[in-house]
Amino acid sequence: MKAVLFDLGNTLLEYRDFGLEAYSVRLEKAMVAIVGLMREAGMIDGGFDPAPLTRAIFERIIGLEQRAWRESFEYDTTSEILRALGERFARIDKSWDRRIDGAIYGVMRKEYAPRADAVATLRALRRAGLRTGMISNTQFRSANLMEEMRAFGFADLMDAMIFSIDLGVRKPLPAVFNAALERLGVGAQDAVMVGDTVDADVEGGRAMGMRTILMRTPHNAEAVARGDHHADAVVEALSEIPPLLSKWR
Repeated sequence: MKAVLFDLGNTLLEYRDFGLEAYSVRLEKAMVAIVGLMREAGMIDGGFDPAPLTRAIFERIIGLEQRAWRESFEYDTTSEILRALGERFARIDKSWDRRIDGAIYGVMRKEYAPRADAVATLRALRRAGLRTGMISNTQFRSANLMEEMRAFGFADLMDAMIFSIDLGVRKPLPAVFNAALERLGVGAQDAVMVGDTVDADVEGGRAMGMRTILMRTPHNAEAVARGDHHADAVVEALSEIPPLLSKWR
């Protein structure tokens, strides 16, 4: 065993709420901010109701997300919302990209925080001589996420950081795992995958020949209770991982 790969959302990071309803609320907040920018630009008046537009964009994004999970491709939320707004408002063009991205991610970054034991766990693994990396299925720009990785103290403790948005495909496709393993300089048989999603993280890692650890969270608790997963181990805290890997080694 030479390396450990982590998922990001709901693994190294903890979301306040992970459901679709919570996502719709976050999107509504982002749209309120975007509408404010449009008012400042004189594109709409004070009586404009953003609710119907927000619902239409939400349905569009959710439909795209459902297709992305089936087909394992990746998309860019900012670009999709920019495109949707541009179809309705002629003055919304590529020059709005940065403003829309800032509004979207300004809301999203308030919805998660690093797990309290994340940095200590990464340090413990590196002291044990293991290389560490991260692979994340994400629809948000990697530049934004890299800011967060540095702010949370993760960036200096990672030998590889792979974002699906940069590859155009997502876990469980082998290309995502291969990109991380190649950057780490290890083979799949020498790596462990840690994540919260059975399909993407556990089954994806197993298909590569990696050992896998499932991070127990509220959204996968039923699968864990049923034993409906094939992970080599299940943990509730990241701090459980270094001693577990010490036993495996």
